[in-house]
Amino acid sequence: MRVPLLAGGRSKSFTFDFDQGSLASIDASNLAAIRIVPRVMQPGSSQWYWWALRARGLGGKTPIFNIAKANYFGGPNANSRYAVWATSPDTDTWHEFDNVTIGASDFTVSNNTPFPNGDIFISMMPMYPFSRTQRKVAVWSANPYVKETVSSVNKIVGWSTPRAAWDRSVGVLPYYGFLIQKTSAHTKNKFILTSRQHPSECNGGFALEGAVDWLLGGSVAAEDLLRWCDFYVYPCLNPQGVACGYSRTNPQLPTDEHNIWNSPGTSEDIDIINAAISADTSDAITGLIDFHGYASPASGFFDINDIDLPILVALNNAQKVNDPNMGLMEEVLPNCLHTRAEAVWGAIPGLGVVIEQGNLKTRYVSDWLVSGQATMKAINSIMFAGWLSNPVVGSRDFNVTTDFIAWDSIATVAPGTGYTFSMWLNLDRTNAYQTPFMIVASDGTQGLYVSQPGSIVSRSLGFLIEGSANPLYKTSAANTIPTSGWFHALVTWNGVFTSYAGIHIYINGVEVSYTGNQVGTGTPHTLSGKWVIGQNGIDDTLCVNGRIAEVAVWDRIVSSTEIAALAARYPASNYPTNLKFYFPGNSDDLHDAITNVLGVANGTTSVTGPGYGPSIIRA
Repeated sequence: MRVPLLAGGRSKSFTFDFDQGSLASIDASNLAAIRIVPRVMQPGSSQWYWWALRARGLGGKTPIFNIAKANYFGGPNANSRYAVWATSPDTDTWHEFDNVTIGASDFTVSNNTPFPNGDIFISMMPMYPFSRTQRKVAVWSANPYVKETVSSVNKIVGWSTPRAAWDRSVGVLPYYGFLIQKTSAHTKNKFILTSRQHPSECNGGFALEGAVDWLLGGSVAAEDLLRWCDFYVYPCLNPQGVACGYSRTNPQLPTDEHNIWNSPGTSEDIDIINAAISADTSDAITGLIDFHGYASPASGFFDINDIDLPILVALNNAQKVNDPNMGLMEEVLPNCLHTRAEAVWGAIPGLGVVIEQGNLKTRYVSDWLVSGQATMKAINSIMFAGWLSNPVVGSRDFNVTTDFIAWDSIATVAPGTGYTFSMWLNLDRTNAYQTPFMIVASDGTQGLYVSQPGSIVSRSLGFLIEGSANPLYKTSAANTIPTSGWFHALVTWNGVFTSYAGIHIYINGVEVSYTGNQVGTGTPHTLSGKWVIGQNGIDDTLCVNGRIAEVAVWDRIVSSTEIAALAARYPASNYPTNLKFYFPGNSDDLHDAITNVLGVANGTTSVTGPGYGPSIIRA
């Protein structure tokens, strides 16, 4: 597009889009008279939403750019970003102008020091050119987790038709699509990640990039997520609109909003992507994240419509852990992509969310990249909290009065040897003493157990071993047990009966603070009786109300690395050295996996089945 630029009373012109255009020269005698006239959103609109240009001849100069504010989308204010500049359209390093002034009719931007030589790219916000999409797809494709989809060849699911419409000609461009998949034995949940539906919303492109980079980054959390989920990525839904520097349209339909996902046969872009998603996912997905952006100042928000609100709220809360700016906004968007996902691809009762990244002047490329990472971390967080059915294994449910499981003596536990006790707990009632696990002494008295004593206020966890005079015990401080949901409890004991210093209690991999302890006196009991889950073996009033899974005992103190891995949901069976007892809790088979000793399921103890246990990583 040709846009007038006034300099020294003479008309200059330049084209502006993401990958081409130039300004041959600037009249150095009048560097304060340069006016930028941004493109409006689309024909028939009076507002502009986006602008970007490439200028030449600025090296060594300090021009003042005047930009009319009357048609600024959303209106300029103190939180707005007005303009940034860089030496390349494909860079993470964009510079704010030194001086920004809001006048009666214009706002002006300028620098105190001259521009460097070479091309200077000036834009309303950091640009995300189509060339960056091409570059990133090439980089991602080298990762072994990045694979072809059913419909893709060389990570391309289709090609656009050359067009000459409105103000710009554009040639054939690819529609990219690829699969991020880690081989595992699990039935996978299918997620769709998309961006660049609206070309002006570059911040959404950075967010998707951050999400994909995180998924391929090799972190423990990313690897966990990829064991349970496949991600189908379509990084640029509107390549011709991006290449032409449009705002919310494309060259085929320059007067139409690109959100026309429920009108097949209208838009080439949408028809090609629709067909690809259907073929690639077999019209069965768990969730869709469509990354968008705002040109006006906003910190970022989830734009939702007809969604399972508790899931959305949980996702938003999890996102805020790493990206505290994200909020929620609900509006009716009948033709948007996540509506298509809900209606056709089966995302409900999953997720079909539009995430908007705002152009708040305090947020930069690094923030948008982090926000995309945070979205993936949030999905991981709520998935392992029990949102999806596949990752969550079963457990044993206990009814607080008669339920327990007992095994005949499996091994002798006696002072002098180090021990570790590990389990996952989800306690429904916390207003009485409960005994998730214990070993009974040969004389029938209490043995070693992990308990939750006291009232619901205290919520502490303790360890005790009986002696002929006084027991040895140590108790965590109040409120160290989570108020709801699954948590990992682990105790190590060095086998010294006369000192509580050798007892260490961990919740979710972190050692707790302590409030009560006692040195054992007399003769310690040798524990060679029954091994009991859910009750202390002699008193039904000390039974558990809740669920238990992944119970394990080692006759050694596990390492800090193993403690972290167990809390990160890796099964105890991954660490077989000196593992004396292991019961996963997710089946009716009461054989101990280590010794093959058959247990007894007393009372009405039941297997809860998939979806009611911790998210143990089996693969």
